[in-house]
Amino acid sequence: MDESAKEKLDQVKMEMKQDKKNSEMERHPKASFEDLINELDDKGIKFNIVSKEEAKGVLYDLNYYYKLSVYRRNFKRTSDGKYANLEFSYLADLASVDMQLRYLLLTATLDIEHAMKTFLISKITENEEINGYEVVDRFFHSTIGTNFEMNKDIILEKVKHKSHYQRKLYEAHRYSLPAWVLVEVMSFGEFIEFFKFYFKKYSPSSFYLTTMEGVLNSVKRIRNCCAHNNAFLFYLSQNELKHPNSYVVDYAKKASIGKAFYSCVKVHDIIAVLYAHDFFVKGVGSRKHRHKELSNLTERSINRFYYLDKDNDVLYFFKVLEKLLNSYSIE
Repeated sequence: MDESAKEKLDQVKMEMKQDKKNSEMERHPKASFEDLINELDDKGIKFNIVSKEEAKGVLYDLNYYYKLSVYRRNFKRTSDGKYANLEFSYLADLASVDMQLRYLLLTATLDIEHAMKTFLISKITENEEINGYEVVDRFFHSTIGTNFEMNKDIILEKVKHKSHYQRKLYEAHRYSLPAWVLVEVMSFGEFIEFFKFYFKKYSPSSFYLTTMEGVLNSVKRIRNCCAHNNAFLFYLSQNELKHPNSYVVDYAKKASIGKAFYSCVKVHDIIAVLYAHDFFVKGVGSRKHRHKELSNLTERSINRFYYLDKDNDVLYFFKVLEKLLNSYSIE
């Protein structure tokens, strides 16, 4: 081993030791349920509506500490750093509503994905310049040397196992892959890349691709948040965007929603989901059903959170969502 290689190896070893040391310094001892409840108590969270014993049962059976405590970020602190007028039951309420919202939003993003695939396949079917196999070959070629390089083997690897529900697609198309099979086996992120590739080359008159790409990235963020069951209803007024998507801005303005709201990334992304759903989803049944579900949850949430301050971000969020749903065209 030459001197340069030895120095690099020593540097890597040193960095690994430091990483291990830092990791051990950041670790916290495992806390009991009683410790966790006491920690909330120390932060000023009260147990007048739900007792401490009942709260332990919630943590044991219904939700875990982080998934509940994260919602405390929606509440104000007093000068001593403790939360003002925050009950444990409020956190449980928020966790419950957030879960319901994520389930509905995930369904909405699945509607969008299906509608986008139908839209793309329809355009390919109508396009006399290219067939369904050539467009896939050209797409794969366009990814060479990129961070998301794809080819037939990479795409089909996930469905070739005998236990996979789409194994028959692999058996029938492993030698030549048409567009209508490709979209069935792609992840949503991969599909967006294919969607972008096609419309860069065969640009539709119905939308401007660069702007629509921003909308789809927002939809993907919401979809990932919901699919991975991550908490959503906190820091709703933070992470302000300097340049919100113009389609989102126009859609927000149509619903009389101001810049102070649509510039916040989470509100921005929710607007993008409703815009994309409005734009791509043509099935009247899906539009009506999703609108009804979200409207019912929004109305219940506004009534449920009567105890929140009028300037609380959660209350503002649902009132913004109410405006959006009122302006959504059901048919």
